[in-house]
Amino acid sequence: MAGFTITHIRDTVIDFTHAFYEEPTTILIPPPREQDNFLAFLQPFTWQVWLIILVSVVVVGPVMWFMVNFSNQLPILYPYDMDSNPQPLFNYMWGCAFSLTSQGSSLRHTEPARLLHAMWWCYCLIVVYTYTGSLIAFLTVPRLTSLINSLEELANQREVLWTYRAKTAHDSLFSTAPSGSVYNKIGQLIREQPDLLVTTNDEGVKAVLKGDMAFIKEKSWLDFQMELDYIRTGECRLAQVNQLFFSAGFGWVLEEESAYLQLFNIEILRMAQSGLFSVWRQQYWPKPNECTAGGGKASGPKPLKIKNFLGHFFVLGVGLSTAILAYVLERVYYSYVGGAEAMGFEDQTFKKRLGNQKDFVSTTY
Repeated sequence: MAGFTITHIRDTVIDFTHAFYEEPTTILIPPPREQDNFLAFLQPFTWQVWLIILVSVVVVGPVMWFMVNFSNQLPILYPYDMDSNPQPLFNYMWGCAFSLTSQGSSLRHTEPARLLHAMWWCYCLIVVYTYTGSLIAFLTVPRLTSLINSLEELANQREVLWTYRAKTAHDSLFSTAPSGSVYNKIGQLIREQPDLLVTTNDEGVKAVLKGDMAFIKEKSWLDFQMELDYIRTGECRLAQVNQLFFSAGFGWVLEEESAYLQLFNIEILRMAQSGLFSVWRQQYWPKPNECTAGGGKASGPKPLKIKNFLGHFFVLGVGLSTAILAYVLERVYYSYVGGAEAMGFEDQTFKKRLGNQKDFVSTTY
């Protein structure tokens, strides 16, 4: 009396009863880890959104510059602004970019340019506040990432190794799978490293708890093991992959041509049709807990730490380093290249100011 997986090769030498339970297989893995948020300030938007914002700055700036410099009509409001010196194209693009950081603008405008600028400000307000709200969510609510999300992903990598129990239906499945299939790739690792194969279920769980292994096993058994480990330790040390595969039936074993086979089959069908199996599952199966239903303890808002601002400090460091480098290059240039020209320019400026002062004193006198 035990739960044997019904397989074809076993059925050739014994008789199975009707399956009293259909059991899928899944993968036991270490719990999800908090996603690295070094570039959290870029995560509120996808790269496509960032690209569109950059393109909008490149497009709106030249359009605004064209409306100002190629208009023959004076603006109705503040017409004296037209008397100011024309601004280069780069200034308008720079002004549009600064609007995204809530900076004002004193550039010359015509009425069409003012209308475009007003719409651009509305666009900037929407982008800024959308970004701010999303950034707060990304920083305060941790995002967890699983090591493995599917059997295919597990088979196509070697960072996380895997194991399963020897001399089981899984062992037969993976060892006899057709070449090139996902099941064959799973069995290939065990053929290359046979010492990874475990002989007991507890060995498989212990391998997962080390943090770099996965254990392939029936889902129900893993559900019970996760609950037991949670009750024992109070921590979410285990997790499961959401994908289910290799659904197999469980039955009891009788000798071939047993006189009791028909009796067992009838009773199993009666219990299934009466709903007893469903009642027993609801009564005895593990209830959803913090690990299986809530995704672990790392949920909800949390205080911000230094690691949450590493990306921000990195940007500040890049800007500071660039400014210092520009200052050094400027000093080198004026010391070795432009020193004489700079001194000559200063002498002319001083003489001009001195002449203006003499003229002012003479006129006043």
